[in-house]
Amino acid sequence: MSMTTYASVTDVTQWFADELDGNSWSVKFTASRYYLPLTALKDISVAKVCVYPSEITTTPRSHSEMVDEVDIIIKVYARVTLGTLATQDSYLKLVEEIRDHFLHPDTTPPSGIAWEGSNMLLTIDTDLMNEDNLFSATLTFPMTCVRTVT
Repeated sequence: MSMTTYASVTDVTQWFADELDGNSWSVKFTASRYYLPLTALKDISVAKVCVYPSEITTTPRSHSEMVDEVDIIIKVYARVTLGTLATQDSYLKLVEEIRDHFLHPDTTPPSGIAWEGSNMLLTIDTDLMNEDNLFSATLTFPMTCVRTVT
């Protein structure tokens, strides 16, 4: 008898953080997992990457299974100097690397998790960059997690 491994939203969020920390990137950072984006803008001096769940919707699949639909957010922040396009370009390159890593067919989430890579959203917040010398980009990954109800 085979058992299906089910994943929680915590498992999914941690998997994203572990994937980020377990790979080499063009800009060094350590990913942090949060339930909310807990970053004070004034405290950012180097690249900071936050991973957190958002928009969790739970629906029953059967009497013993639930389906959690959740957006996993990867937020990249970095302090930049205005007028230094090379620095700003390096952070945009980092965001593109992260996006491409998670969309690559060899990057597979743990058992019990499904996603539609084509639904991934990328937002670059240029207002923050212009007003506060802060580069900010958001990657949103819609995920589906199936779990047992005990």
